[in-house]
Amino acid sequence: MCFGFLSIAQRTYDALNETPLVEVLSLLEAKNEITFSYDNDNIENQFISIKAGTYTLQQYLQNVFSQSKLNFEFIDNRYILLTTKKRKNPMEYICGYVVDGNSGEPILFASLMTDISTSFAETDLKGYFKMDISDSDQVVTISYLGYESYVINLEEVSNDPCQVYDISVESISFAPIILKEYLADGINQTENANTVVIEPEEMNVLPGSVEKDVLSAISFLPGITSPGESLDGIHVRGGTPDQNLILWDGIPMYHTSHFFGTISAFNPNIIDHVNVHRSGIGSEYGGRVSSVIDIRSKEEITKKFNVGAGFNLTHLHLDLDIPLWKNSSLMISTRRSLTDIWNTPTFIRYAEKVFQGTKVEESNFNDPELQFSDEYKFNDANLKWMMDYGKNKFRFMSLGTLNSLNYKSDFEEWNVYSVELLNLRNGGANFTWERQWNKRYKSKLEFTNAEYKYDYNLGFKAKNNNPDPAFSFVSRNSIKDGGLNWNNEWIINETQDVIFGYQFTGNKTELDISIIDRQDSTATDFNFENRLHALFSEYSLKLPKTLQLNIGLRYLYQSNLKNNYFEPRIALVTNVTDRLKLKVSTGKHFQFVSQLVAFNTNNLGFNNQFWVTASNDPNNEVIIPVIESNQWMGGFIYQKGNWTLDVEGYVKELAGITTLSNGFFELNNEKFSSGNSRTRGIDILLKKRIKRYRSWISYSISKTKYEFPQISFEPIIASHDQTFVFKWVHLYKVKSWEFSFGIEYRSGLPTTAAMLVNDKIEYENPPNNLRLKRYFRMDGSIIYNFGSPNNVNGFIGFALQNIGNRNNILGRNYLINENSGGDIPTLLAINEKGLKFTPNISVNIRMN
Repeated sequence: MCFGFLSIAQRTYDALNETPLVEVLSLLEAKNEITFSYDNDNIENQFISIKAGTYTLQQYLQNVFSQSKLNFEFIDNRYILLTTKKRKNPMEYICGYVVDGNSGEPILFASLMTDISTSFAETDLKGYFKMDISDSDQVVTISYLGYESYVINLEEVSNDPCQVYDISVESISFAPIILKEYLADGINQTENANTVVIEPEEMNVLPGSVEKDVLSAISFLPGITSPGESLDGIHVRGGTPDQNLILWDGIPMYHTSHFFGTISAFNPNIIDHVNVHRSGIGSEYGGRVSSVIDIRSKEEITKKFNVGAGFNLTHLHLDLDIPLWKNSSLMISTRRSLTDIWNTPTFIRYAEKVFQGTKVEESNFNDPELQFSDEYKFNDANLKWMMDYGKNKFRFMSLGTLNSLNYKSDFEEWNVYSVELLNLRNGGANFTWERQWNKRYKSKLEFTNAEYKYDYNLGFKAKNNNPDPAFSFVSRNSIKDGGLNWNNEWIINETQDVIFGYQFTGNKTELDISIIDRQDSTATDFNFENRLHALFSEYSLKLPKTLQLNIGLRYLYQSNLKNNYFEPRIALVTNVTDRLKLKVSTGKHFQFVSQLVAFNTNNLGFNNQFWVTASNDPNNEVIIPVIESNQWMGGFIYQKGNWTLDVEGYVKELAGITTLSNGFFELNNEKFSSGNSRTRGIDILLKKRIKRYRSWISYSISKTKYEFPQISFEPIIASHDQTFVFKWVHLYKVKSWEFSFGIEYRSGLPTTAAMLVNDKIEYENPPNNLRLKRYFRMDGSIIYNFGSPNNVNGFIGFALQNIGNRNNILGRNYLINENSGGDIPTLLAINEKGLKFTPNISVNIRMN
């Protein structure tokens, strides 16, 4: 055999994928009857990938050694010598400074090593180093604990061997691994199956939406529903809305919507992700007994100016990303309603739903013919400053929302007019310092402030320009909340990690109802304080392809009540087979802040909900108990191909609920009572994906019952109880187009029968002994995404809600009709109806 024959003879070779070089050489020696001569140290940690095909030996060797640090040379027709490659720019040494890529501070005692000669050096107190190199060395690797390895390619080093090298803090992910596409793109699930992660930028458009609103997206999850079609009325597995802990960048939110629940208060254009916890809630969360909705705004520091703007038929928005200095930027966003400027078709439909049964007529808004104009408006604003400095991250964010209604009525016969002002304000601020101490340990310190204020004022004024009101009625509710959160995360090894920390929450809640006239005044004041200290810890064990285990404990001390509370929690997911997972979780939770339902506290006709704090203060007329929850969940996930079946059964038991918090106060002749509740249910999800098409069906069956011994010896069905909820969603995406269509079919809500006795309304006992007719609704959306080479992109959206214009009934109230045409008054049943057929469009543009 001669070398010439070896170099031109062709042979067929199998594909190689990251195959160690030593194995490749053995294969070549056996296949071609050749022998390689080399130094074993020179071929370590080198891997080769080549496509299958027919090659000459010369071609194949060139492919192999183009990926290696070695050259090959034929000694004769059998022996091949391997030698290290020589650089084109010979240098005797390399030197420089190693600094932090964010702060520019020198990195002390960083390690440097060459690849061939294995020369070693270390930076001094100024971050300086100098090391000898050989002509065979190709790279120098810089290593330092907590930082990403930096590789210097010696071929690219200029004639000046001394340069500055910026290295970056190593990115460590402490979060559980995410399983992609729980429902659709952008709606994912963590591997422990306890958390659903929603990422608006990745999310498909959902039925009835023109924007990627996160609260709307949450309502598509099994076990989560909004019986009253309200975005601030989310019920999670039998819980009430006030039992959901909703956080915006760590700030607790006490009001989450605009226009009385029809529009979310959170701008979807600046949200990075949302963590939704329905069960198996981690020990770092506390304060609510039903669920956690943790909303986080964008974290990426921008390096160039970006602007986004858009509108739909309810509001306008403007978003700005502004780079400041190195590794620092500012994000500003604002939204403002169109409702006081333009009576859009969407707003009119929303107004018909919101103001039905009240004295407010939606047709009055901005009517130039009226002597006294009526005005409703809302706006929100966000600001976030971000800076990375070495191992440290600093963040400051603030949020403010406002809803205001100004309604005026003219009473010509009495020569007076009334002015009714309703204002809802909610917001807060957060300052965060986070430090990555090393590869396995980081900590975060947060200071938060939140404030909520509800203010209603009714005044009757004479038309003779007398500034003093003849009569005024005032109802106010406010919360001032401050908090401290110290959170630590420690990765023990690849399978174990621990979180632990301390939290302090202090808030002051006030409730004031006053009647003032020129002769007399009355006032009812409630003042509550809550100071809560919490220590928490959680251990996680992750065994690949076997199990995920989380064990946590939360200890609470309520200084006002002088009581201790313990909240143990555990969640387990185990892989039975590659396709089947079993999951269980249990936990205890306590809640110290809740909402009460108060009737007839404003003249506009709204039933108001007021925030109060658990209290045993004898100076308050009503003792508000602490709500205690015990929860259990068990289920399985089965996946085969593009099919997913997810089943969860759960039991939720609550103690410390009251008739004031569940709508039974008026039905029970205004007698206060406390009691318990129990929810049992099963959530079933069946999902299928076929290329660009996705479809899922969710079916939930549940029963929520209350026990109020002072009202009834028998359990009472909860006012929000839904025996079944069926949802079927279809998504299709092709090129720049997105289409979605969905239906929702569910049982009617409970209602209480009533009768007229001695000119008074008497409700049957027990309450909620009847059901309204079943609910059915169809929604759809179309989105067109566009872009241009000039970095201008955006989308145009069109949505239809309640396509069939179904007359859904959400509730029923009773009135006495004094003008029935006879001497005897009659009882009228007034139905609260759902949203009618409602169109909406949206246009959004972003330039960067």
